[in-house]
Amino acid sequence: MQGLGLNALEIGQVMAALIGTKIIAPYFWGWLADHTGRMMLWVRVAMGLATLTAAGLVWAEDFGSLLFVVLLFSFFWHGGLPLFEAYTFSQLGSKKAQYGKIRLWGSLGFIAAVLMLGGLFSQWGLSGFPWV
Repeated sequence: MQGLGLNALEIGQVMAALIGTKIIAPYFWGWLADHTGRMMLWVRVAMGLATLTAAGLVWAEDFGSLLFVVLLFSFFWHGGLPLFEAYTFSQLGSKKAQYGKIRLWGSLGFIAAVLMLGGLFSQWGLSGFPWV
């Protein structure tokens, strides 16, 4: 964000928006899923919209546009992710003890991606971050 010319206050506001939606979004999306009984529909909608809005990071070049994109993205992401976790857990039935193994593989994949991409960003800079 510094590379886009944002100052510390603006960066803080964008990060606050990212975290702030974590308070509201799960309740909104959970309410939708509960009231319609169609959890996977809302997982797909939320994650599809998160993907579409994340594409806005490629074009966001000032504070206002970046704040808008991050607000939208994080609202969809922070709503869809808990729904997907709940759906996964509900599908395990009597094998709920397997949930930890599922989460382990997700965590290992995340660690591998961060290590690999961190090395690439360190070498070539952050200009490719929005595309990743």
